[in-house]
Amino acid sequence: QGYVLEEKSLEETSTLVVVRDVQDAQPVIGERVEEEELLNALAVLSGLSDELRDQVRTVSAVSVDETALITEDGIEILFGEATDLERKDVVTREILEQQEGLVVFIDVRTVDVPVWRGLEGE
Repeated sequence: QGYVLEEKSLEETSTLVVVRDVQDAQPVIGERVEEEELLNALAVLSGLSDELRDQVRTVSAVSVDETALITEDGIEILFGEATDLERKDVVTREILEQQEGLVVFIDVRTVDVPVWRGLEGE
């Protein structure tokens, strides 16, 4: 819903997804956030499958178009605007499965033409 519940230290957030890089955010406990970037990041998170959400540790919300998920394995997934989330989620999981251990970056902002980069195999 976008309401600030409480403040936690970084050490207390080990089981939570951290949203970072929101410019000029001034969250106030008990109030709803107004930053478009933060609201988009929350919408992206709430639209993910349990399988993908369980892998996400951080969301970078520099801008709506540059909203990115960072997994526990350090893979950056550029999701962008919180639209077509189900398709973006499916395509992301397919790439993660097919390129397991190799992929380091995925861009599904244009879900019909996803882009990924990986490490070269030996």
